[in-house]
Amino acid sequence: MKFLCDTCKQHFLENQNEIRPFWAKTVHMARAHAAEGQMDKAVYFYGNGLDAYELLFQTSESRAVLLVDGYILSGMEMVLALRKMGFDRDVEVLVQRISDLLTQVELPKSVAWYIQPLVDVTNQPICAVNVWMQQVLEQMAVPQSQAVH
Repeated sequence: MKFLCDTCKQHFLENQNEIRPFWAKTVHMARAHAAEGQMDKAVYFYGNGLDAYELLFQTSESRAVLLVDGYILSGMEMVLALRKMGFDRDVEVLVQRISDLLTQVELPKSVAWYIQPLVDVTNQPICAVNVWMQQVLEQMAVPQSQAVH
């Protein structure tokens, strides 16, 4: 699975400060398309977002562990979209791709521990996954109170 072209990848490697905003925009677009039931468009945007996130891993090796949660969440959302489209083979490829990348990152816990939510989205009944993912995304949208120092 390859979504970003080589020219775009090179651009982001040369302009690393543009990677996160691009990722955020693509995930926002993917979620909007998924909400409208346009899973083919959602997968396209999730794929671009995951490619961009992988560039973050390459350019932030010392902070890579901090990137894992966002990468896994984006992967979970893409897996759900692929499942809704019936692309089970692509789901397997995507999970393996994410697992392979995480094996290259120094993590405090095993890769299996980190990808367990992804495995759950892959293997649980889709009706349960829909509810669970909706709750996760809603929880993320709720502002959390915190002290700013």
